[in-house]
Amino acid sequence: MDDLEFEFRSALSGSCASWLLDRLRATVEDVAAAEGTTGRTLIDHGGDIAVLETCLRRGDVDTAEHLCRTRGPDVQSAIPAFGLILEVIHRIERDWQAEPAPDGPLTFAFWNVQNLLDRLRRPEAPAAAAPRGTVLVALPEGEGHQFGARLVAQELRRQSWNAEADLTASNAALLTRVAREWIDVVGLSVGHDGAFADLAHFITDVREASLNRGLRVMIGGAAIVAAPRAYAFLGADCVAGEIATAAAYLDSVRPGRRLQDWN
Repeated sequence: MDDLEFEFRSALSGSCASWLLDRLRATVEDVAAAEGTTGRTLIDHGGDIAVLETCLRRGDVDTAEHLCRTRGPDVQSAIPAFGLILEVIHRIERDWQAEPAPDGPLTFAFWNVQNLLDRLRRPEAPAAAAPRGTVLVALPEGEGHQFGARLVAQELRRQSWNAEADLTASNAALLTRVAREWIDVVGLSVGHDGAFADLAHFITDVREASLNRGLRVMIGGAAIVAAPRAYAFLGADCVAGEIATAAAYLDSVRPGRRLQDWN
C-alpha cells in the first residue's frame, strides 16, 4: 500500500468529505498560483454536476477530468469548475453517512475524487492512445470485495486497455458474456481462500465458453499471498498479487489474436 492509499484509507475513519474538501482547497490554491490568479468565484453548471457524479461513481476519471477542464467559469482558464466537484463531494458524503462501507462503491467514488483532484493539480495530459484490447475484471460468485477490482480496471484503462469491472454478474452470466463478446483477457479477483475451491473449474468453463479461443485468464486479489507457483493448480495464465504485475503481464498480450499466434 503506497503513502497515498494509506492516507486515503485513514481518512475513511473520519469524515471523507472534510478530508477531500481540504484537498480541494489545496488544489484550487495550486492551480490559481500557477495561473497567477486569485479570488476566483467558481460556479456550478446545472446538469454537469450529475454527469460528473456519475463519472466518479463509475471510475471514469478521464471523462471527469475533461468535464472539469472544459466547463469552468471561464473556458479559456486552466482553473477547472471546482464548484462541480464541491457539490459531488457533498452528495457522495450524504450517501456515505447513511451507509458507510469501507470496501463498497462509495469508497471507490471517494478514491476517484481524490484521483481527479491530483490530476487537476498537474498540466493536462495528452490524449489517450487507442485501446490496446479488452479486459473484463470480474468476481467469482460469493466474492463481495469490489474496491480492489475497481482499482485494477481503472488502472488498466489508464494504460489504454478497454477495461471494465463487471462485479455483480453470476458465474453463469459471465460465461454467457464471454461467449457473446470478444474479450482478450478475463481478470478474476479473489478476496478469500474459500473462492479457490471451485475456481479451477470456473476458469476451465470460461475458456471453453469464450468466443475468443485464445482468451487469457488472470487471477489476483487479497487472497493471493503466496508465490505464483502456489496457484498453478488453478490453470490461470497469470497470477498477480499487485496491479503492476498484471500490467506487466498484459504488455505481453497482443489483442485480437488466437493463442497459437502468441507463442
